[in-house]
Amino acid sequence: VKVITKSRSPKKRITHLNFDNKNKLWISVNGEGIYLLENEKYVVFPWNEKLPFKNIRSVFFDSENRLWVGTNKGVIVIYNYDSVKKYSYKFITKKIIRTFAEDENLNIWMGSTQNGIFIYNKGQIIKFNFGNKLSDKGIIKIATYGKEVWVGTLKGGINLLIKSQIHSLGMNNGFKNDYINSVYEDKNGEILIGTRKGIYKLEKPLISNSVKKLKILENEHIFAINRSNENELILGTRYNGLFIIGKHSIKNHTIADGLKSNFVRAIYVDNDDSIWIGTNAGGVSILKGNKIENLKIKKNLSSDLISFIHKSKDGKYWIGTSGGGVNIVDNKGNVKYLNKTNGLKGNIISSIAEDDAGDIWLSINGGGLALIKDNKIHTFTTAEGLYTNTILNILVDKNKNIWCSTPYGIFKITKNSIDNYLSGKVREIKYRNFDKSDGMISDKSTGASPQTASITSKGILLFSTMYGLVLVNPNSIFEETNKIKLYIDKIIINNSNYNPEEVYAISPNPDRVEFRFGLIDFKNPSKVNYKYKLIGFDKSWIDLMGNKNIVYTHLPYGKYKLKIIGFDKGNKKNLVSIEKEIFIEPYFWETLTFRIISPILLILFLIFLTKYIVNKKHERKIKLIEAACALENERMRISRDMHDEFGLSLSKINLLTEIVKQNISDKIKTNKIINEISLSGRSLAESMDEIVWAVNPKNDRLDKMLYYLTNFFENYLTLTTIQFKYKIPDEIPSVFVSAEFRHNIFCVIKEGINNSIKHSGASLIELIFEYNAPELNILLIDNGKGIDKNKIFEFRNGIKNMTKRIDLLGGNLEINNVDTGGVKLDIRLTLKMTQK
Repeated sequence: VKVITKSRSPKKRITHLNFDNKNKLWISVNGEGIYLLENEKYVVFPWNEKLPFKNIRSVFFDSENRLWVGTNKGVIVIYNYDSVKKYSYKFITKKIIRTFAEDENLNIWMGSTQNGIFIYNKGQIIKFNFGNKLSDKGIIKIATYGKEVWVGTLKGGINLLIKSQIHSLGMNNGFKNDYINSVYEDKNGEILIGTRKGIYKLEKPLISNSVKKLKILENEHIFAINRSNENELILGTRYNGLFIIGKHSIKNHTIADGLKSNFVRAIYVDNDDSIWIGTNAGGVSILKGNKIENLKIKKNLSSDLISFIHKSKDGKYWIGTSGGGVNIVDNKGNVKYLNKTNGLKGNIISSIAEDDAGDIWLSINGGGLALIKDNKIHTFTTAEGLYTNTILNILVDKNKNIWCSTPYGIFKITKNSIDNYLSGKVREIKYRNFDKSDGMISDKSTGASPQTASITSKGILLFSTMYGLVLVNPNSIFEETNKIKLYIDKIIINNSNYNPEEVYAISPNPDRVEFRFGLIDFKNPSKVNYKYKLIGFDKSWIDLMGNKNIVYTHLPYGKYKLKIIGFDKGNKKNLVSIEKEIFIEPYFWETLTFRIISPILLILFLIFLTKYIVNKKHERKIKLIEAACALENERMRISRDMHDEFGLSLSKINLLTEIVKQNISDKIKTNKIINEISLSGRSLAESMDEIVWAVNPKNDRLDKMLYYLTNFFENYLTLTTIQFKYKIPDEIPSVFVSAEFRHNIFCVIKEGINNSIKHSGASLIELIFEYNAPELNILLIDNGKGIDKNKIFEFRNGIKNMTKRIDLLGGNLEINNVDTGGVKLDIRLTLKMTQK
């Protein structure tokens, strides 16, 4: 970057820069005039003093090297720097000219700050009238490119002006009513145009831009126009029948004269000068001279709602109807029906066209197109690629291209496209559609009359619309190249916005992934359609129908490539495309690492499971064996106890019985022995009860064990003079205790009570049960004389057995003297919390 700030530089604001054909830089300065930058020096323009205005806004050199100067008060042109000319045309006087441009036809375009655009052409300056098409009249920049003119405005953005191949005539061109029903070319090349309010004349299509209303039937609704062989003008009207207008007379034929309806939709003049009249709801009548006759045919027409009458090259009359298809009438009066039952896609036939080869084209409102060629019917609808099925009129130009008018504009099908489809080379028809963006005054073409479209002797196509007449020169229509750009604006993942350039990896299983894209197209963005495919997910292309949002939910993990294509729906040509790659991350269990490790882990798990099952089976066998051993041990213990208790008691009873026998005469001694026998029997019964209680599984509960021990304690001490107390918890859970557990506890308690009774000399014995899950604490306390540590050996076998039993249960036994006198037997056990 080079900064030039040398002497004599402009003091005020520079408004514009431009190079001439010698690559010299010219500078306009508001309030000072024009400078020339040469060799890095500012040169004051020598004719600055001659300039009528010094408030310079822009400078521009045209192809002839003329210097155009835009000022606050118009335009100044300098020729070869020798003369200065001020343009004082009324259009640009006192206008602020801010920008210049030159088009391919050497026209100079001038943009003003408040008054729109002016054009210099061959010595004249005209104000260019865009109607409401220009978004703003404040022009800040004009640039030309081929047939295009780009206009930057102050408040209305950028406007693109294209030289249109379609011309339109509306109320600005002379129509007082712009709803057109019929168009007809006269023998002298003039165009007659029927409207709701009279008839108009256009003398030179594409040359003249204005129409003139004829002063005949000015309030009639004109539906059909024709000429008789004697050049009389024949007009069919919506409400008042048929008019025949000669040089000096006007004849009117209505229902009163024999017509079946006053609504005339179609007129055909035959070679014998008879006039065939197609009416709405009245069928076809024929006017011969001044007499109206009915059509002489062997069977009725399929419908009386007549849409057109056409005589084909083979001499047959084709009569279209709105609801009954087509009637083909030969010169003998035979009628052949052509309708939906034998090949057409609909029965509302709106128009007919015949090419030079005698092939017949039919437009069907709601049913597309039909071609009758070599006695075969070929139909074309949107399923075959047609723009729409609602066709109002059809024309065949001199190149055998098909032109159709619709409620959505007009479209063209080339002969080559038709031939390729019929030969099977392509699967769809290609077309080019035209609408308001191409210059049509309205997209909405009119129907109901066969003359809503017409072709002149010079090949100019005429289409009627709801707001005027559209003229097309088919030879000037060309396919334009258009540079457009497709871009992804944003990516929305789970309601969070992201820059597309920063998005690649996406967290696993996203709820929603949305792509929003846009199109940069300054010419015809409305004609671009879109389709997309997420490669790796979608099986086929999906049409977006104009929408620019693409949404996917819960995409599985993997790599994907989104491809969006902008295409021309008519010619099936892809215009632009864009791609975006994304990667949905997997969960851990979906990764390759997991897939490799998981079989190994599964094998290890199966090995562990197998080993676990085998070990469990082994443990179960061991437990069964241990249970069997425990059962056997219990049986042996019970047998041993029963043997010891029963054997000792029975032996004692047997011995005492023998003594009784020997001392039977000694009553005192006998009674004493009998008492001993009675006590031994009672003791034997108690032992038997204890054994039965210990082995009964119904007693395998903590609460029942405590109740039994308490009951035993009470019953046992009741037989003595010793007082007793016992305490048990208010709530005792039904915790499982085994027979072995109960037996050992009982034996320890019993042994402790016996020791207290026999050796302590106590007057009070207390039995206390404390339970705080899973701990069980049993206390046996007397108030006797305590234990003499020096004589403890006398009780060592009993204490040893008691300790051994508690150890077998995993508990702890302590025997200690109490400070106040007596002995405390303290048993502490931990229970297994198994409910029963």
